Amino acid sequence: RYIDDLALWGCNALDVWFDMHHYNGIQDPAAQEMIGRLHRILKAANGVGMDGGLTFLANEGYADSPTALRADWTAEHDGYLRPLSGHYHVEICPSRPGGLELILKERREVLRAFSDLDVAYVTVWPYDQGGCTCAKCAPWGGNGFVKTAAACAALVREEMPRAKIILGTWLFDVFVKGDWEGLDASFKTGPVFADYLLANGGGDTFPEYPLKHGVPGGLPLVDFPEISMYRMSPWGGYGANPLPDHLQRIWRESGSRLAGGFPYSEGIFEDLDKAVCLQFYWGDVDARKTVAEYASGIASPGLAEKLSAAIYRLEEQHGDRGLADVRDWTQALPPE
Repeated sequence: RYIDDLALWGCNALDVWFDMHHYNGIQDPAAQEMIGRLHRILKAANGVGMDGGLTFLANEGYADSPTALRADWTAEHDGYLRPLSGHYHVEICPSRPGGLELILKERREVLRAFSDLDVAYVTVWPYDQGGCTCAKCAPWGGNGFVKTAAACAALVREEMPRAKIILGTWLFDVFVKGDWEGLDASFKTGPVFADYLLANGGGDTFPEYPLKHGVPGGLPLVDFPEISMYRMSPWGGYGANPLPDHLQRIWRESGSRLAGGFPYSEGIFEDLDKAVCLQFYWGDVDARKTVAEYASGIASPGLAEKLSAAIYRLEEQHGDRGLADVRDWTQALPPE
């Protein structure tokens, strides 16, 4: 029923992520249960005419990944200013002998688990929890990540020839300077293996690099607005988090450059934010018009004005809690 609702707001593609770090391989019963759940979600999306999408971290690993192949996450070397956030220390270093081979073997298994569905997009993600700070991979965004993502893209084209490759840039230039520049340089000298580039609106503004310097590789640009965790610490600890004005500001910065987007959903509290973003993509609809339509549908036309006022009052108070910017998240992490 919820997927039907999203379709009515303009959603034409639904993307899921099979998180690996807490399973002992794809045959782990819990892993199989999750794959089954995600498969049912994408099958339902296909059933109402939506394209399916899969996301994976470039060097994500299982809980029982070989210790000798694990990636570095530490800082104060090779240009890294701070340790990688969200790292579970089971990720795989693609520069170690056998590392890339293991990554591709495990990605192939995941792709084949969804091969009977209509999967139109596969997104390869850089950081949080992925990444490696070793000398051979640094800076990850323009070096180890590019090499790994290119190999993953070739695998996707082999297993799912119809699927388009989306290259993520989440947390670029947060841990090390040179991620964006390195990616740009690599596309100028090597093959452009992706079909889209995904830039992230996780903080107060849209990432500056693609707006100022152009999109690396000249690729169509899609965004990834953070509709769940923005200024929410602890995440999910404050209930509803409507962000219509915030999302409208970011849309004004970037909307004319975008070919679409994938709002990041934790699946709770941010239903209105999904509607706002989907209407941006569908027809450049002003957020306040979407809020009024949403309020009218969720309550009644007679109560829409009062509910809209409550929504904007919640957003006005939103900035008084939690963290102000995605770049501050690493500072709030507990010590390892």
